Amino acid sequence: MINKLFIDAGVGNVNSEAWGKEKGVVVIGFEPCTSLYNNLKDVYPGKLLNMVVLDKDGEINCWESPKYGVWLFRDEDNIKENFKKVKKKTIKLDSLEWEDFDEIHIWADIEGSELLMLKGATEMLSSGKVKWINLEVREDIPAKGWCTTSQVYEFLGKYGFKPSDFSVGKRHRDVIFIPKEE
Repeated sequence: MINKLFIDAGVGNVNSEAWGKEKGVVVIGFEPCTSLYNNLKDVYPGKLLNMVVLDKDGEINCWESPKYGVWLFRDEDNIKENFKKVKKKTIKLDSLEWEDFDEIHIWADIEGSELLMLKGATEMLSSGKVKWINLEVREDIPAKGWCTTSQVYEFLGKYGFKPSDFSVGKRHRDVIFIPKEE
């Protein structure tokens, strides 16, 4: 039996990507927004952590809205919603206990910090165990610091991943990356 890990960064809502995984898949989710985490913690189909996935373990100052979640990058002069500045704990994906898994699948919708998450997963990405990564990417950048589509493509290319499929969106889209064939 193949031992699989599903990493769900930016869970957001009940019945999203982690629900309905095949039996035996270990699910680890990350939802840094306090209100969203509290809505999910008792029903999440795996281990749910109230942390931001990044390129370092520690803490970060960021923006939080009960409705829109946690964002690392906001234009401070243009806060339209009920966002407040907060400090959140951070973790690198490489800090998880992932080495004993045969396959790793990563799903991330984390509002422009996808590249920072990937930079904290270099050991995992180099291991050959990551079979696919689903990331939300954008062409328009709403705030300074938000990663660009080309930055994500270039970074994952260095680790042997290529885009395989995507769904088109007006402002953003999901792209699935898979290992390049040898």
